[in-house]
Amino acid sequence: MDIGLKRQQVSLWLEQLYGDEVVPEFELNADTISHLYQLSTLCKKNDKNVQLLIDDLQQKCEEYNAEAQRLAAVLGRLSLGQEQFSQSGSSSLLTLAKLGGSLHVKDASETSYFLALQELDAELDRVEEQRREEAKRLKQLTEKSHTAMVKVNSLC
Repeated sequence: MDIGLKRQQVSLWLEQLYGDEVVPEFELNADTISHLYQLSTLCKKNDKNVQLLIDDLQQKCEEYNAEAQRLAAVLGRLSLGQEQFSQSGSSSLLTLAKLGGSLHVKDASETSYFLALQELDAELDRVEEQRREEAKRLKQLTEKSHTAMVKVNSLC
């Protein structure tokens, strides 16, 4: 991609990112523009994924709430308490409660979902860093093994 087009897209992204604040000055060279362009692309992709996940979880929350209201209405018409549920009904309620606990979502706000996604992103970053370190270590060990093999072959 042309560096001028990348620079233009980076400028637009930084303006959106900083909003009403002044965009800090930075060195304008091919490397800086390239790094900022990659960063903007990753951020846009991440923002899109976050929004899709938030929308999906909000839809699921609405579906669960609708089902809870339907079940509450049915139970109200029948004048049934929780102790009068069938094993299947109790099991369904327990499953819904466990699902809410597994998601660790206190409410259906975007903030709760965003915080959970940030935690997942941090874990992903840690795993990627560990993978890079392991790859570096593997490369070092391979080089040492190769050097040792060369020395052994020179002795023979």
